[in-house]
Amino acid sequence: MIKLHPQSMALLGLRPWRRRCGDSAQQAAVHQSDALPDLNPPAETTSIQQPGGELPSAHRELLEKILQAIGESPRACKITVISTAHVSVDLPDGWRLEFDTLRENKDNQRIYLASLDDMLKNPALKRPVWNTLKQWTRRRKT
Repeated sequence: MIKLHPQSMALLGLRPWRRRCGDSAQQAAVHQSDALPDLNPPAETTSIQQPGGELPSAHRELLEKILQAIGESPRACKITVISTAHVSVDLPDGWRLEFDTLRENKDNQRIYLASLDDMLKNPALKRPVWNTLKQWTRRRKT
């Protein structure tokens, strides 16, 4: 039998295997213990520094999806909110993602991307950001 980490199981929509019980009260207790963990922890448990104000939930969700798409855990990254238009993310391996304005990437450890605010206002900006991140993850793995 393959054992998976509880968060991996939750992301895949799987529940731990349990032997069926004859008693309905026992079954109810088993089903309650099988409840999936909350994948969106409260804001105070994430490592987001917010000197420029609080990050709205739509911005936070977009940022979490982007980080998960490149294989990073939002909890493992240091996220600094300068403003809703400028968010900086320090990845565990030393790279930094700057969601500010699209600029030429001259720095070897920093990638400039469209701001989360701009991507939410203009969804067409998500495609160039994704293409940049896709190329970057390929180079990063080699």
